[in-house]
Amino acid sequence: MIKLVQLIQSEMEQLPEDWQEAALDINGNRGSDHVIQALPIAHLVQELRRRVIRASIAQSEAERLLLSRELDDALREDQLEVYYLPVIDISTGTIARAEALLRWNHPYKGLLTPAAFLGIAQQNGMANCITLDVLEQSITCSNRWRDLSDKAFPININESPASFVTPDLMDQWRARLTEIGLSGSHISLELSPTSLNNIHACAFNPVRSLGLAGLRLHLAIDQLGTEPSAFEGLQEFKADCVKVDRELINDAAQGGDSDRILESTIAIAHAIDAQVVAEGVENDEQLQYLSRCGCDYAQGFQVSMPLRQDDFEVLLERNRQKETA
Repeated sequence: MIKLVQLIQSEMEQLPEDWQEAALDINGNRGSDHVIQALPIAHLVQELRRRVIRASIAQSEAERLLLSRELDDALREDQLEVYYLPVIDISTGTIARAEALLRWNHPYKGLLTPAAFLGIAQQNGMANCITLDVLEQSITCSNRWRDLSDKAFPININESPASFVTPDLMDQWRARLTEIGLSGSHISLELSPTSLNNIHACAFNPVRSLGLAGLRLHLAIDQLGTEPSAFEGLQEFKADCVKVDRELINDAAQGGDSDRILESTIAIAHAIDAQVVAEGVENDEQLQYLSRCGCDYAQGFQVSMPLRQDDFEVLLERNRQKETA
């Protein structure tokens, strides 16, 4: 609001002098009757609105260009960091996997979520670089946590970077996964409805693309139960895992339509041997209901907030101690 007022004041100062007098006279300060008669108030307001809109667009463009340059610096200076959201096995209560969430440690604006910068990344051609950076960090942590626990530790790459799945990205991903061995990385690519639409627009199938090299692409379909395209993706890509949308979880255990949709969604996923993750679980009542429905995994504030790598490892160690106690 303060910026808008300052912008209006600045534009007012740039109006012709007689227009300024007319505007001031409206407020009862000064001005002449003949100026006001010659210049209808509506005309003044319309011109001022046009000037404010033009100035606002110019300011937004300048901010976008600045953020684009800063994002380029962020990649070089390792300011982009993956946070990890714990996912528990509902039957045991133990941490079984994680979801990788991209964050930007901006030097002036603090911690930024992908919504603030991924659109710019797509426009300036940095989306593939960012997605590969997320992949690299996720592979490193998956292998590290596998070695610490002597068992596989799957990680889902969140929908935001996955929205930019392209044939070029798959080529780069294939090269990296061939180098380290996909079966050992246990990385899953999470496909949202936006991701699925982008893939269809590119007219290629990422599963077949990686399959040409004898690799297995693990997929997670997001927003199952609320988006028709999610069911289409489940059938087309034969996903290993599906995520039930938080909208269904919010209304769970109330005996309404959400319960029936949720139970049916879980049954459909299990019928094709896909595991089910419930996202946005915020209380114990929801968790207990999901357990009764046979849901496999849960994530959300009831489990934990997203954590940096070091903090996630502390939580993993605490979890392992409980298992062995």
